[in-house]
Amino acid sequence: MINLKFSRRNLLALLPMLALPAGMAMANETWPNKPIRMIVGFAAGGPTDSAARFVADGISKELGTSVIIENKPGANGQNAIAELKRGKADGYNLLFITSGSLSVAPARFKKLPFDVNNDFDYIGSVAAYPSVLVTNVNSKFNNVQELISASKQAKEGLSAGTVSNTQELTLALFKHKTGIVAQGVPYRGDSHAITDIAGGILDFAFLSPSVAIPMIENGRVKAIGVTGELSGPYASKFPKLEMLDVKAWSGIVSLKGTPTVATQKIGKAMEKVLSTPEFKKSLESSGQTVLPLTNDAFRRFVINEKEMWEKTAESAGLEKL
Repeated sequence: MINLKFSRRNLLALLPMLALPAGMAMANETWPNKPIRMIVGFAAGGPTDSAARFVADGISKELGTSVIIENKPGANGQNAIAELKRGKADGYNLLFITSGSLSVAPARFKKLPFDVNNDFDYIGSVAAYPSVLVTNVNSKFNNVQELISASKQAKEGLSAGTVSNTQELTLALFKHKTGIVAQGVPYRGDSHAITDIAGGILDFAFLSPSVAIPMIENGRVKAIGVTGELSGPYASKFPKLEMLDVKAWSGIVSLKGTPTVATQKIGKAMEKVLSTPEFKKSLESSGQTVLPLTNDAFRRFVINEKEMWEKTAESAGLEKL
């Protein structure tokens, strides 16, 4: 004999599970149903902010909802990461992240408010750009070999400007690869460093294309190398430093546990935006190129970059702060 009371009780217990696929389907249909926030860890107007706004506008059009940029500058992007972590993993909180904040910082700091491996869902990378090795326009070195030779002949080596953790580690890697003798001189910004190079106070520096190229065109400094590929009219203008293939990059992440429907829809929208000629052209003015990695490929790329910079810092004997 069937126990009807028992069967009814168990049936009632199963109803929520039976309804789950329908709920998931509904979520798939309705997301997004409100504006999306995209946090940017740098002030408005710079190349990172400009790229973020272009991508945000494209995602907005593709998804049919507003994508609002929220600038949270400070602490080399760490303020923005902290702001993301105060939000929810619901797909409505995104972070436009950079290499300096995510893959370089672990090589320089003992304690960080995030874990690269476990705290984020990696939606996709956006753009990348190399550093331009610049010297004074009247300096006696016209190529990297002359720069290295001059450094070994100088009593205390050459002076090299460093603005960020990325540039400090780029210099460390350059010294390790070439044996150049140089002392890092910290600066608050690229513009300050390049002004001292133009004035003959500083010997050289690895600087962002957005700062270096205008000064090169104005004849204030000269470029003797680049650490990767530049875009647009600058693509083959400067010699590539084969021993130093490094670049800064940007991308979009969300908190770990973001619904798959959200990360997939955002990722597909990003792919469309990044493939447009308009986006590629928008990057050219700052020497950036498209970096179209998605999901697991982007995650592996970030982790590999993190490990590379950690090894660089260790080899250079740089203690974590």
